[in-house]
Amino acid sequence: MSKKVGRAVTEKHFALQNHDYFSKLEGSKHIATLTSQLNLENLLNQFNPKAILDWGSGIGTLTNLAHKVCDPKLYAFEQDKYCRDLAAINLAGLPVEYVSEDYIPVDIEAAFLDGEISKLQINRLIASKNLKFIFIEGWRNKTVIEISRQLQRKGYAAKFERHGGWLSYYSKPEGFEKGGAWFILEKTNKPKVLISRLKRIKSTGAAADPIMKAFFELSTKTHKFRHPKSTFLSRKRAL
Repeated sequence: MSKKVGRAVTEKHFALQNHDYFSKLEGSKHIATLTSQLNLENLLNQFNPKAILDWGSGIGTLTNLAHKVCDPKLYAFEQDKYCRDLAAINLAGLPVEYVSEDYIPVDIEAAFLDGEISKLQINRLIASKNLKFIFIEGWRNKTVIEISRQLQRKGYAAKFERHGGWLSYYSKPEGFEKGGAWFILEKTNKPKVLISRLKRIKSTGAAADPIMKAFFELSTKTHKFRHPKSTFLSRKRAL
């Protein structure tokens, strides 16, 4: 079978087993979708990272998947104590090192993002010299756009993909589900870095982002301008 990234096809099906197992556990309401886990498994098989950071690790779903697929050094960050306590049970026996929000390990070769992350934290993440790919669970458009912007500054060319909807391959109900998004990174020269950024503008949504912000700001200003008049008319009618 093919291991092409972007197709939910793998040889060992760790993702299928992992999703079935974690979906039955306490706190599993917001775990990564099956399609996301299949896509991530393909990336792990392709790049075989020796150290990973699971940012927003929740109850340990993707951390466990990484351990099963390629047994890397495991770093994790999770703000929610309830999730950390559940992960301690679910990942019992695994050597997971939890990090603080101010510390990004320098030896990571892959990162999974399933939680809020600031511009500064993204900057520290991309500063990792051996980073091979970044996987973003869910949509998280702002995170995707910010990563794409900062990759250029750090001298990375990157291929971006967003994918979902491969449930039928595993005899699951037909339909589309979020399958995550990812950047495959390459340190290269400035012309290639720039060309790479330009190619990503449409696929990451970066082109539409300034337009949406401008529309929001205009709508907010218009609303503030009309609100006193609307209030005055409402009072007048009440009288």
